[in-house]
Amino acid sequence: MEKRKKEIYTLVYGDLFSSRKLSNRSETSSRFGTILKKANSHFKDKLIVPLKKMRGIDEIAAIPKRLSDSFEICRTLNEELFPLRIRFVITQGEIETGLRKRDIAEMGGQIFHDAGDLMTRLKKIDKYYIFNLYFASDSFNLAVTAFAHLIANWGYSRTESQNAILKLYRRYGKQKRAAQKLGISQQAVSDSLKASGFNDIRFAEEALISLLREYDILKE
Repeated sequence: MEKRKKEIYTLVYGDLFSSRKLSNRSETSSRFGTILKKANSHFKDKLIVPLKKMRGIDEIAAIPKRLSDSFEICRTLNEELFPLRIRFVITQGEIETGLRKRDIAEMGGQIFHDAGDLMTRLKKIDKYYIFNLYFASDSFNLAVTAFAHLIANWGYSRTESQNAILKLYRRYGKQKRAAQKLGISQQAVSDSLKASGFNDIRFAEEALISLLREYDILKE
């Protein structure tokens, strides 16, 4: 009898930093829910299983269609939740139960146990990302982990004003439009993007996403 080919999925698993220390947990939970709803709408064509809160306001998870989509989803959540910080495990493996329900909370498999163990490790080393890709070498996993962590760490050095400007510039792709939405000059938008190192961050993001796309192609 021919063996069934393994179906390997990507799991994005996120955890808010120091969420139990928040004084306004109810407000944060409501904001988090709104952000997830917005992200699910925006990425609906890139998700097999939508983003969902797993434990109160602390943890979220989703199953994207492709690994290369995972970083864009995480980056968007980083920017929407700012100045709150969130860490991510991106791991791969089989989903043994519950996939047809499209509810991450109803699913089971070794991938979820691995994600929990990796999140525990991630908290101990105090970084923003761990990639654990099924077909990748340890060197590749380490490289994309370091790449993603440095991008996130750089992003968290922004001010709230710089983050607001960056989000609008990403949305509209034009400095003039972002300036109009904020009621400021185009020069102010340009200066803010420059001060936050946006061009360098975008260069690094594009390089990382290119690596992840190559992995997707090789896996296929």
